[in-house]
Amino acid sequence: MNTKLVRALPAAAVLAALVAVSASTGAVAGALVTGADIKNGSVASADIKNKSVTGTDVKDGALTAADLSAATVAELEDGSGQAGPRGPEGPRGLTGDNGPKGETGPAGINGINGVSGLQHVEATKDLSAGVGGAVVAVCPGGKKILGVSGDWTASVRPTATSINPNLNSGAAYGFNDTDGTKTLRVTATCALVG
Repeated sequence: MNTKLVRALPAAAVLAALVAVSASTGAVAGALVTGADIKNGSVASADIKNKSVTGTDVKDGALTAADLSAATVAELEDGSGQAGPRGPEGPRGLTGDNGPKGETGPAGINGINGVSGLQHVEATKDLSAGVGGAVVAVCPGGKKILGVSGDWTASVRPTATSINPNLNSGAAYGFNDTDGTKTLRVTATCALVG
């Protein structure tokens, strides 16, 4: 038997066992390091990989404005960020109290005087067959004429009417083209104006 080979085998086996133990011990040791194993204040910014701490690694409400850069605080206070989506419509609010009574407004201008003492004045005139003529109705006591109408009392013959320029009377005109006497009538509407 080769004695050199017998001596080399135990040495190789011991070396392989040491490598296996050290590799598994490092993995176990790495998995067992907790916050309790690290001295408070001993981990510096340089010990943490850049961009490796995220929002899920920070306790909610743990950061304040003092923990943020001045530029970040200014950006948050500026409110110029992108608008968020529109929220749902809220419930209708309660009806508010009535406001105080407003001041009385200025008096309006006086209106135009209306009419009073409205009355109808009627006059008639008999016209013989084949005769034309006019009949006049005069408004009494300073009243003014508002309108006038003319007709025949027992006929449908045409008539014409007019109002005096002084607005105190109206007339009806007609021609009796029948075989008998007919009565021409004028009706004036009169009232006190102003």
